[in-house]
Amino acid sequence: MSSIETTIAALADRIVQHSANMQTEEAVKTSFVLPFLQALGYDVFDPSEVVPEYTADTPGKRGEKVDYAIVRDKKVAILIECKGLSTPLNDKHLSQLFRYFSVTEARFAILTNGREYRFYSDLEAANRMDKKPFFTFDVCDHSGYSLAELASFSKSSFNVDVILEQAERLKYVNLVKGWIAGEMESPSDELCGNVSRSCW
Repeated sequence: MSSIETTIAALADRIVQHSANMQTEEAVKTSFVLPFLQALGYDVFDPSEVVPEYTADTPGKRGEKVDYAIVRDKKVAILIECKGLSTPLNDKHLSQLFRYFSVTEARFAILTNGREYRFYSDLEAANRMDKKPFFTFDVCDHSGYSLAELASFSKSSFNVDVILEQAERLKYVNLVKGWIAGEMESPSDELCGNVSRSCW
């Protein structure tokens, strides 16, 4: 078992055991998010690498802060916005990240509640964060495949071009999965027609 896999497994156990006591975002950040970043190899105690409360001022708004910014080669690479553990992540939580993303050099953004991590980029339009994540990782419900995808965000493996290629691939995989799920739930006339014809 790899070190990242071991740490994620320990985090999953912690979430199950202590979720009832995690009532605030600060508790989630301390108990779940920072250990998650450590599992990826980042030094959470080095403020030049993992910057808490990173200021990302936008036009008309001053002093806006994103929970964490991961810095690579003195440039902001990943923005992270945290919510409470019991918070179901949805589109309304993206407005802050949209604004932060547009005024930084970051190519990736993460929205998390400590258990679920949604990864975003700007695949649709440069410097404009996509509305849909290209990758979602659930600490308590993941596969070896998703762990391998997560590992590309580790400090030792991080490569913007490689991750962007991976993100493009995952985007289309997710579209196909969504189409299949939709057809399974409510088959289209086209599919039913094709199936009927194939039976003759």
